[in-house]
Amino acid sequence: MFNYLKNIISSEYDQDPGFIRLVRIVLTISTLGMVVISIALVFTLNSAALSTPIGILIVIAFLSAFSLFLSYRNIQWPGKVVLPLTLLAAITFIAIGSLGLHDSSVLGFTVVIIIASLLAGQRAIPFAAFFTLLAVWAVAYADMTGINKSL
Repeated sequence: MFNYLKNIISSEYDQDPGFIRLVRIVLTISTLGMVVISIALVFTLNSAALSTPIGILIVIAFLSAFSLFLSYRNIQWPGKVVLPLTLLAAITFIAIGSLGLHDSSVLGFTVVIIIASLLAGQRAIPFAAFFTLLAVWAVAYADMTGINKSL
C-alpha cells in the first residue's frame, strides 16, 4: 500500500535538477516562514489560547525541515506531500477560526489542489481533491454546529 501511494506521488521529474531545486527552495521558504511566524506569535501575543496554533506551526516547520533534509538525500516524495498537506491544514484552521465558508480564505482550497498537482503530478490530483473535500467538510461542519463565527 505504501509503495502504491509512493508510486502515485513519484513522477518523471524527480531526477530533474531544476525540479529538485524548486522543491528545496519551496521547502526552505516553508520552514523559515513557519519558524518566523511562530516566533512572531510568541513575542507579539502572550496568550494561552495561542499555544495550539504555535504548536501546529512548529510541527509544520519540523515536517518541512525533515522533508528538506530528505530532499538533500535524493528522496523527493515527502517534500512533495508535506507542502500541500500543510497548506491544507493552515487554510482549514484559518477558515474554521474565522467566518467559515463565508471567509475569503476558502479560496485557498483550490490553491492546494493546484500546488499538489504541480509538485506531485497529475496522478496525485484525486488524492489532493479528496483531502480538500474533507477539509471543506470540516469547515462546513464548524459552520453548522456554531463552532466559528459564521453568519
